[in-house]
Amino acid sequence: MKSLYQIKNIHVLKSSDNLIYPQNKDEYYLKSEKGDVVIEGNEVWAMQTLAQLADEKGRIPDVEIHDWSAYPFRGFMHDTGRNFQTIEMLKETIDLMSLYKINYFHWHLTDNPAWRIECKVYPQLNDPQYQRPGRDCGKFYTYDEIRELIAYAKERGITVMPEIDMPGHSKSLGVVHPDILCNYTPDTSHTNGIDVRDVWCASKETNYQLIEDIVKELVDIFPSEYIHIGGDEVNFKWWKDCPDCQQLKVEKGLKDEEQLEQYFINRVSDILTKYHRKAMVWDEAVEGGLLPTTTMVTDWRGVKQCLQTTRQGYPTIIMPSSVFYLDKRQYPYDKGHNSRNGLSLQTICDFSFEDAGFEEAQRKNIAGLE
Repeated sequence: MKSLYQIKNIHVLKSSDNLIYPQNKDEYYLKSEKGDVVIEGNEVWAMQTLAQLADEKGRIPDVEIHDWSAYPFRGFMHDTGRNFQTIEMLKETIDLMSLYKINYFHWHLTDNPAWRIECKVYPQLNDPQYQRPGRDCGKFYTYDEIRELIAYAKERGITVMPEIDMPGHSKSLGVVHPDILCNYTPDTSHTNGIDVRDVWCASKETNYQLIEDIVKELVDIFPSEYIHIGGDEVNFKWWKDCPDCQQLKVEKGLKDEEQLEQYFINRVSDILTKYHRKAMVWDEAVEGGLLPTTTMVTDWRGVKQCLQTTRQGYPTIIMPSSVFYLDKRQYPYDKGHNSRNGLSLQTICDFSFEDAGFEEAQRKNIAGLE
């Protein structure tokens, strides 16, 4: 049995003599000898490892550990756009993320049911009368709460990255600002007279100004390099019925609605670039072939799509729902979505890039997992 020692001193060195990949921000070196601890590199991850080594009396063994990440992006996503969670609940998640050295908190803040982030330029977005009943109606995060969470996460080695989903999944915004929708009267005979459209009109210049107004507030709060702008599950029917969107297709030489979405995404990406941020999108958004391969993609629909985007050269976050989505039932009596594949924690642990068919050239385009 190894001898255990009480921690006497922890020396955090600025040197990198024992580091192999100084450009890897996650790399650290940790050596413990009779309670004297030396750390080089990433102090946060080294301290988490040290905590995991300690027994119930706070004693640690003599060890020498050199550790670094295989991928720079290791993410966890919370969908609070659909189901609100308090800041204290999110802090608990961040504590666990830090323990396992997961370094990106992907915060899905808007969706059809609600707009969960304070918006000073359009305060109506947070009014409960405009939100779907039964989905924590009217609850949202203030700027002070968001800044508090960002600071809390940063201390634990985690970057908070917001997602404002567009052009689809925008019902909550469309109810408050129906002017973002396409300029025609939809058929509501099958929806009890309710306009159920949830997609921004791609042809309205005023929409891009509204987006810029929102982006100005976002970049003032979130320091993250990337802002996720969605791009998934867009109902193209609304654009097909819109004479203005169809005219825009002709004017821009776009062959289909997939390319029209990419026109929209590129316009939003340009706005982010103006404010020194980069766009991240869901994998549907790259299907038209017009997005630059510098665009970061979160690939959720399946391993097949992950193979496709990495083959096309897009930096890709691997997160196929059949493997990595924890909202699936693990047992018949669990709450959650049905899973035909029998998803469990073991499914995640057993995932292998080699077994999934990723060739060496494709692996170079894997930015991480979520």
